[in-house]
Amino acid sequence: PVPAATQPTATTQIARFGLPPGAEIYALKSEDHYVRVFSSHGEKLILMRISDAIKEVSDLGGARVHRSYWVAKQAVERADVQGRTP
Repeated sequence: PVPAATQPTATTQIARFGLPPGAEIYALKSEDHYVRVFSSHGEKLILMRISDAIKEVSDLGGARVHRSYWVAKQAVERADVQGRTP
């Protein structure tokens, strides 16, 4: 384990995505070799693998809902079930 003093904070992770301090990340979407970051300050396309981007936001709380998408828990308002699958 990495000592707590050297672990990246949400602020440093947001800065790596080129977002201003205080920005909230809502979702990540894979687009070829890029990741589209959806945040409270709009969208931004960055050159990064989706798996690396998800590692960067792991402490923000969220889930990889598809191989190309990650969604933050605070961004989900509701979930609807469609069809027979729960």
